[in-house]
Amino acid sequence: MNTTPAVRRRVVALMALVPLVLAGCGGSSGGGGGSGGAGTPPPPPPPPVSQIKAIHTSPNAAHVVVVKTDNTVWSWGLNDIGQLGPQATGYSIVFTPMEVSALGTDFDRVAVGYKTSFAYGPGVYAYGWGDNTSGVLGDNSTTARTTPTQVAVVGGFTSLASGSFTTAVRSDGTLWHWGSRINAAAPYYRPQNVGSGFSKVAMGYAHALALGQDGSVWTWGWQNTAGQLGRTVQSTPSGSDAQTPVQVMTGVAQIATGFQSSYALKTDGTLWAWGSNDKGQLGDGTTTSRPAPVQIPGLYTHISAGDNHVAATKANGTLWTWGHNNFGQLADGTTVDAWSPHQVSSAAWTMVAAGAGITLVANAAGEIYGVGYNYWGSLGTGYQQYAPTTTFTKSVF
Repeated sequence: MNTTPAVRRRVVALMALVPLVLAGCGGSSGGGGGSGGAGTPPPPPPPPVSQIKAIHTSPNAAHVVVVKTDNTVWSWGLNDIGQLGPQATGYSIVFTPMEVSALGTDFDRVAVGYKTSFAYGPGVYAYGWGDNTSGVLGDNSTTARTTPTQVAVVGGFTSLASGSFTTAVRSDGTLWHWGSRINAAAPYYRPQNVGSGFSKVAMGYAHALALGQDGSVWTWGWQNTAGQLGRTVQSTPSGSDAQTPVQVMTGVAQIATGFQSSYALKTDGTLWAWGSNDKGQLGDGTTTSRPAPVQIPGLYTHISAGDNHVAATKANGTLWTWGHNNFGQLADGTTVDAWSPHQVSSAAWTMVAAGAGITLVANAAGEIYGVGYNYWGSLGTGYQQYAPTTTFTKSVF
């Protein structure tokens, strides 16, 4: 080929670039992981990390509150008295999770009552918002709050639960409660100390459970019509208020409450229940209410109680449900009540929260799925649904 010196120089320069181009395209002559099998494939991407710390609802609530790992608080569902926070104005139904931005990021825990919400943490004062008719917000008033308001005097709670009254445990293990339903004759509108040596609390509609640091369970509350206090008797409404916590069990690791039922998960994995059982929510195969604890078949690692149903996980990650199923909240594809535990999912759920006609679960990626009553938007799917939802639907959170 007859070329000029300038052309020959350009050809030589281009030829010198060929090895570099090949190297950039993944070619390799050594053990650097090429596609010819001589190297090792790149590692798979790490699994997604959940951005959710906790999901909360309650046996008699139509709203949900979630705290994320960045300590932002989010809510959705019914807002008829300010329980979703200042972002939801007036009477409204919020179908999509909405941040309660007025709180900032000082709180790492949340709780839900009937029409109330709380944000709290071991190093800060607790704040509450929503209905306050019986003084459950603990701000020394009975005024409803659409903006988070500080609980009077006492701060640093590590566990808090609310129903017709509110109870909480401080980081020093002291037990507190407030609200008129504890004692109608002398209502407490600000926190009152009622004991020490506790770690967790749970609330039904009008009764409370407290877990002692030694694994003991203590109960108290307004009326004992279904035996929900677990004191071996079923009281009548007249004169049945129990204002002082009384011990009913030992050896317990977790506690939970339904509307008028109570649950204790022992350190050996056995689950015990007492109280109302008209929908089979005690899981003992009957619909007979129990004024003293009875054992539920199976061994469990975590439990959550709704109004009249329960969702629990086992050590292998399977999800089990029982009780009322009128809205499909048992996630078994039906609307038939179950009087004994039955497995409904083999997925490895990391969180479970049962509420009023709903069951919410979350996986390791922080994806939330819900089943049950979605008229008030409690499932967070972004839309309202009148018919029962009998299988899990993904939230838009």
